[in-house]
Amino acid sequence: MPTYSHSRLSTYETCPLQFKLHYIDRAKVAKKESIAPFLGSRVHDALEKLYKDLRYSKLLTLDELISFYNKIWDKEWHNEIAIRNKELTTQNYRDTGIRCLKDYYQRYAPFNQAAILGVEERLSFSLSNDGRYKIQGYIDRLDRTKDGVYEIHDYKTSGKISLQEELDAERQLGLYEIGIRRRFPDAKEVRLIWHYLVFDAEASSTRTPEQIEELRKETIALIDKIEADNAFKHTENTFCDWCDYWAYCPAKKHSETG
Repeated sequence: MPTYSHSRLSTYETCPLQFKLHYIDRAKVAKKESIAPFLGSRVHDALEKLYKDLRYSKLLTLDELISFYNKIWDKEWHNEIAIRNKELTTQNYRDTGIRCLKDYYQRYAPFNQAAILGVEERLSFSLSNDGRYKIQGYIDRLDRTKDGVYEIHDYKTSGKISLQEELDAERQLGLYEIGIRRRFPDAKEVRLIWHYLVFDAEASSTRTPEQIEELRKETIALIDKIEADNAFKHTENTFCDWCDYWAYCPAKKHSETG
């Protein structure tokens, strides 16, 4: 059985055919990169640099952080990146990233709220004792507070803040909590924290043991469903416009314009 991730599971939930084409067939397509995820990646790069340097007692100034962001933006930028909102420019997005970093820096400097245990920390664990249901993922940042609380931090550059009930049911960080509790048996409390950088806002959630167990069972059931699927039927939904596999899709291939 392959190793699963939140992204892999979400792809199947969005469209089983897309899952098959991407993860099983490895279908070759021209990937379309858009500006929003590009912006998110560059802000993540900058915050990764900030916290990795902090682990070795080097605190970047705000100017140094912004300089690094601009440097990595220029290095990674290419002219095939799509801007879907024609009312916005590349500079609008670039400036948004700078604003996110400035707000974050001013809110949390000197960044001594907790011990930094990991930055872009890879997790790999099983949902079952027999090791069959393997999960992997990367935590943006893992901290431990002075009172022993483990904090799983996630950075968001999306233009929407999730409702509290959505956060309390969010799967990705919930799965990461399972992995952290496996790695750190002393973890009495784990806090899930989302940083909505565009809004200079923070939201958090905690899970009961019962909620964690329910998530574990639900995820195992979803993996079993995927493994038993022989049809992988396409599903039309609001994500179709962003799909790279139109040429293979019965619903979309005749709409492909090249």
